[in-house]
Amino acid sequence: MREADPGSRNPPSGPRADHHASSVLVWDLPLRVWHWALAGLILIAWVTPNVFDGLHQFAGYAVIGLVAFRLVWGFFGTRHSRFEKLAPKLRAAPTYLRNLCHGDTGRYLGLNPAGAALQVAMLALLAISTVTGAMQVTVRFFGVWWIEDSHAYASHAIIVLAGLHVAGTLVMSRLQRENLVRAMVTGWKQVPGAVRAAPRARPVETDRVPLQPQADEAPPQGDEQTQREPSVVPNIASTSAARPHIGPVDARD
Repeated sequence: MREADPGSRNPPSGPRADHHASSVLVWDLPLRVWHWALAGLILIAWVTPNVFDGLHQFAGYAVIGLVAFRLVWGFFGTRHSRFEKLAPKLRAAPTYLRNLCHGDTGRYLGLNPAGAALQVAMLALLAISTVTGAMQVTVRFFGVWWIEDSHAYASHAIIVLAGLHVAGTLVMSRLQRENLVRAMVTGWKQVPGAVRAAPRARPVETDRVPLQPQADEAPPQGDEQTQREPSVVPNIASTSAARPHIGPVDARD
């Protein structure tokens, strides 16, 4: 489904705003599996260091594989999985956050600029945390202070960003009246202002009797065809009401 041009930056919220909403598939299955697998592995890695070292290392190596997959899928995945619109969103992130402080949430089918910035930061920190974690268990880098510190700081920052991600998702779900958690489970998101059927147009009356000239008046000059015109000019504009009306959609990439 092709997205229409954005309408108002902050569409009306509430039950009526979603009454005519349709849904489109935004998050593909590989991306959804990646998202929830990454969330589970981050949780495992967070609670297992120095307690279950084997499980901790398994989670770390698995995250390396997921990060590699995400980088590949960012170029070969479906529309909202690709990185092609990432740079414009990163540039728009400061303005988006300022507008968000004034209550302007905007509406995006894919990641909003703040989410795009968080995604880049999360992937970078995951790469640092997992690579330095793998280096720690090698003979050459075992006990090297800057490797250990980099791993610890990056891991703590990941937990902070994960908390911001969860909080931001819940806040935006409330502000936009849409369950974004469910959208990442099913892949489908709502698009307000979808196609609505207009009321059926009334037929144009073209069979009315033409006006007859008065008996004491001379017929108007002109050809006979002009005199036989109907008394009511058909309202051609009203025929356009029979076409479906596409309302404005405030949905961006």
